[in-house]
Amino acid sequence: MARSSARIANGETTDSETFQDNVTNTISQVLHSLYSEGIPEHFTRAERIQILSLLQEKKVFLVKGAIHRIADILNCSVPTVYRELARLKAPTKFP
Repeated sequence: MARSSARIANGETTDSETFQDNVTNTISQVLHSLYSEGIPEHFTRAERIQILSLLQEKKVFLVKGAIHRIADILNCSVPTVYRELARLKAPTKFP
């Protein structure tokens, strides 16, 4: 039986929707822990890398669609997220 990320007829949520909600909640928790005064609209490269590092520790990137959601929240492109994750994995290869 195929399941989608849409709501099921009786109002229940699917596993996919639950994972996406967890991703959003985790991102929100990380941002609020770093920015108690208010989350900025734009982030510096160092801030993005710090946020991505914390999200990587929480295994957020194992969930399908997390990269796109994080890119939207950080106001950057998907390739930028992948590039900065690569820097986290091999910091000596990049300047």
